[in-house]
Amino acid sequence: MKVRLPLPLLAALAAAFPAATAAPAGTELGNVMFVGDSITHGVNSASYRWALHKIFTDNGISYRAEGVKTGNYSGGVTAGTSYGGQIFNNEHSSQASARAWEISGRSNGSRFDGSNINNWLGLSGTKANGSAYSGQTFTGDNTPDTFFMMIGTNDLLSDGNNATLANRLDSVSQNLLNDMDTIVEAMFQANEHANVIILTIPCWTRHSNGNSDATHQAVADYNDRLKTWGNGRQNVTVIDVNAGIIDVTSSTPFYGVSSMFNNPGSDGLHPNAQGDLLMAGNIARAMGYAGRTAGQERKAAGGLAINFHQGGQSPAWSSNSHLENKGFSLANVTVDENGISLGQSGESSISYSWAEGTDLQNGFTFDCNLVLGNGAADGWDTASDFSISLGNSSFYGTLNINEAYIKWGDAILYSLDMSANAENLRMAYIRGNELEGLKGGYYVWLGTC
Repeated sequence: MKVRLPLPLLAALAAAFPAATAAPAGTELGNVMFVGDSITHGVNSASYRWALHKIFTDNGISYRAEGVKTGNYSGGVTAGTSYGGQIFNNEHSSQASARAWEISGRSNGSRFDGSNINNWLGLSGTKANGSAYSGQTFTGDNTPDTFFMMIGTNDLLSDGNNATLANRLDSVSQNLLNDMDTIVEAMFQANEHANVIILTIPCWTRHSNGNSDATHQAVADYNDRLKTWGNGRQNVTVIDVNAGIIDVTSSTPFYGVSSMFNNPGSDGLHPNAQGDLLMAGNIARAMGYAGRTAGQERKAAGGLAINFHQGGQSPAWSSNSHLENKGFSLANVTVDENGISLGQSGESSISYSWAEGTDLQNGFTFDCNLVLGNGAADGWDTASDFSISLGNSSFYGTLNINEAYIKWGDAILYSLDMSANAENLRMAYIRGNELEGLKGGYYVWLGTC
């Protein structure tokens, strides 16, 4: 199998994303409304909205977030924080514990005090509880052009007895999809040209609700049903946010990588900053945008100081000596025109140390393909890592890759059946701009820029 690196993420929060499937539609999203529950609201992090804001900024995408709420449920990023010169106003229409039936207005709920999508878009002045709505409305020049909606986790896991979820999936899912119909209809009634982006329900680890295998599988099945629901709907796109955060080695279906969620074992449901980063990357790539570029000018493989890569571009390398002549140290690997093949069981590595004052200080990339075993079929070997170690006295980092994980040191950045992946890896060192919130260091990309 093959793997490669392009698409940046800061080393400590580095990550990898699936390849883009479409070209960007443009650089202007207009007025944007984020709709959802606590995962959108932000629990102990700024939610995927902050990570997506940075991706949009890096890619030159302009937008104006708006909604009936400001801030995060807990923790997070203060409204008005600048990244790359672009202000994050932290506005949205989401609330912790929200249900789809509240947002649709089908029934009264406490989370929005009876207000719902019809009130927010100026389509109705009466709340679901029968009282008059006097809150913000987004009409005229403030009408949303783009909607992002992630809803349904609480409907599935917190309404009713979740121990019976697998048995009542049809009725729960149908109610959810009916509410989706109502919400989306309101969005298009407010703006017939709106772009509506529906996000799947994220996986989770352990939470006070829904820890049975049947419950995990039921939510995964609902996501499949949601994708079918979205097929053929004009201006409606369903994006799966789960690539990289589902632990491929887990015997429990649809089970998340514990290090990507808050307080695994007690919370385990709400993604942390790393989980948010991966979800935002999945959204961006599905929209046709590249992942994080750390605010740096996007460059081709040959545009930075030093590049080591295989095939198609110069300088190419197809043997161990090619890399050794460049100053690399290799252990337990074989380099040929097909990629880097791991040797016998055990540690395999490539390393390179560089000095301050050399041309490397302005940045470099390391591109490679890997040939890994088939963990899904033969059992996961997560102990035998292929390691890429690069650095100097200021920055140093080791990327460890095995059949199931891409890791920064011991921290899992991305979970994927590597035998099913046919993309390239790129590891890059780039200098940052701290004044604009752009940190220097090592970044990891999966797929092409």
